[in-house]
Amino acid sequence: MSKTTSGNDVVISGIAGRFPLSNNTDELARNLYDGVDMITGDDSRWPEGTFDLNPRFGKIHDFNQFDATFFGLPTQLSEAVDPQARMLLEITYEAI
Repeated sequence: MSKTTSGNDVVISGIAGRFPLSNNTDELARNLYDGVDMITGDDSRWPEGTFDLNPRFGKIHDFNQFDATFFGLPTQLSEAVDPQARMLLEITYEAI
């Protein structure tokens, strides 16, 4: 079964992301190709023993950095937004 298109269809596609020790997909690819261990055992995120976590896990750098002005958000509002939602805004913008 084929789908009929109008001839005016547009596809916008892209890829972006934040990964342990990788700020974007290019860094992730480079780290994977180079065999970099992106799972670390430092206490840069939480002190050792917090939440009974395994001491080795992947950490995303600068997850608290957000340019509220760029996205037109008042600073007070952007500080109340969950960091995951702020990161979603940034990554979606990068992917487009």
